Amino acid sequence: MQAETLIRHSAELLRIILKSKTLAADNLASEYFRAKKYIGASDRRFISELLFHTLRNLLFAKKLATDANNEFDILGDGINIDNKSEVLIISTLLLSGFMLDIELMPNIFRLTENGQQINDLVRILFHFEGSKFVDIIQFIKKETTKLLVWDNIKLSQINFLPKIEKDRLEAAVSMPILVLEKLNTKLETKSVLDVAETLLSPAPFFIRANESMIHRDDLVTYFMNNGFNCEKSNISPFAVKFNHRAKVTDTEFFQQGYFEIQDEASQLIGFALSPEPGDYVLDACAGAGGKSLLLSQIMKNNGKIISTDTEYQRLKQIRQRAGRASIDIIEAVHIKKKIFDISNSQTVSRFKKKLFDCILIDAPCSGLGTSRRNPLLKFRLTADLLTKFTKSQTEILNDYSRFLAPGGTLVYSTCSILPDENENIIEEFLLKNPDFSPDPLQPVFRKFGIKLDNLDESSSSLTIYPTKKGSDGFFISRMIKND
Repeated sequence: MQAETLIRHSAELLRIILKSKTLAADNLASEYFRAKKYIGASDRRFISELLFHTLRNLLFAKKLATDANNEFDILGDGINIDNKSEVLIISTLLLSGFMLDIELMPNIFRLTENGQQINDLVRILFHFEGSKFVDIIQFIKKETTKLLVWDNIKLSQINFLPKIEKDRLEAAVSMPILVLEKLNTKLETKSVLDVAETLLSPAPFFIRANESMIHRDDLVTYFMNNGFNCEKSNISPFAVKFNHRAKVTDTEFFQQGYFEIQDEASQLIGFALSPEPGDYVLDACAGAGGKSLLLSQIMKNNGKIISTDTEYQRLKQIRQRAGRASIDIIEAVHIKKKIFDISNSQTVSRFKKKLFDCILIDAPCSGLGTSRRNPLLKFRLTADLLTKFTKSQTEILNDYSRFLAPGGTLVYSTCSILPDENENIIEEFLLKNPDFSPDPLQPVFRKFGIKLDNLDESSSSLTIYPTKKGSDGFFISRMIKND
């Protein structure tokens, strides 16, 4: 396909995604491609890359597009193209050159190899002629520079900024001011902006070696010999990192259960719980079972793991995944509504009859730490939705912690980086439950050779902030129930 046609497809898909209020962008993109089977694999990669580049930088791109249209009436009656607002959003972002990285976005560069080619492409899309287009380009470059000059902001508390500066900052880092202000309660302003900037770039891609079947070094060798660019991670002892999204599920090693797709930060949650072989373990918000599989690996497939979740469609994937990995100690249990709802009375009686040695609660959350993969999470979060999450997290932690045996270990985690969903939840829980105590993470991580320089020896909680070439953002807190 020609580049302008690919941009038109990207714009159509952008319109569909922005219209949706709940569905994930990658799911909508998959549906779109299934409906348009004539779009080949390389063209799908280009559309996906451009789409997610736009979504990650959406507020920035929207402001540039709005300002340019206000100045030049680009979307006037004379422009007769489908999805012209979305085409303009994508085009102004490309013309700005903002966050374009040839290493992280090779498909965009494949069809738009230099600035002049991008200019020509946008001229074709909008039928621009003569000096007007030169003026538009100069305007976009000037506005981009203005947006990104914020030295004075880095020295200020974000909530003290005047509204005009808040609006500019929100657009510059494509992060709602609500999120920036929440982060600013824990981090210095410069660190908040560093995190926000990180979320504008694509995330690396991690898998976890099933070391009961294959050594991680052998897994890396296999992928390198088959043309994949990957490396051993320097944090999780089971993690392999790919700098680009890789279609690893088509490989024979995946079918044979030699690895699972799992972000490195998510892997650390299992090591934080550190169950022993023979333990009785509850994975209370198990989802599709990725962490249950890791726990079974740590336990050497010896003991018992009960994996519960309210989403049956995700939970039922566990059996297939466990079978592929030759794991037989996981039992999936579907929970209807809240755990103490009468519909779950038999499950509650069972859990009370035999208490657990270890409980993992990876609570439902805003998911902000993973927003490089699902950028709409940033823009859909509201104060009311955040309150709904924190209420649910508090209830889940209080409810499931009742099933822990004295002397047992409790780990609470989220893939959020907001204190409201993390430290604040733990602080309130410990205050109201004196039979639980914080338990340091470093000694547990040390057992697995995990070294985290920013973690104090006595710290029982850890926030992992996303970095450009590192994992997603996560929070982990480890506690024990007093004897």
